[in-house]
Amino acid sequence: MKLLNLWLGLALLGSPAAMANAAENVSYLCSHPDLTQMRVIDLTYLSEDKSVPCEVKYTKGTEVKVLWRAQTQEGYCEAKLKAFVQKQAGWGWQCDQIQHQSISSF
Repeated sequence: MKLLNLWLGLALLGSPAAMANAAENVSYLCSHPDLTQMRVIDLTYLSEDKSVPCEVKYTKGTEVKVLWRAQTQEGYCEAKLKAFVQKQAGWGWQCDQIQHQSISSF
């Protein structure tokens, strides 16, 4: 019974309703059929419980660039991320979202 309660508690912690107030980082791993080098696009929230400030970073090889930042404008980083992922697709890149695992809830 204790194990069942623990499992249910952990399931609720990871539910969308329990996470609604927390901004979760988003990452895309991009590959191109003609190239061996992968690219990574990251949306990073700089405050654990808010969607701003945030930044969108682009990693190409060992080079990491911050492409966009927002201090107060909610939705800015998300819109820039979405547009940049779509632009990559137009250039022949296949970008797939990477699922982040949070171990802090355990």
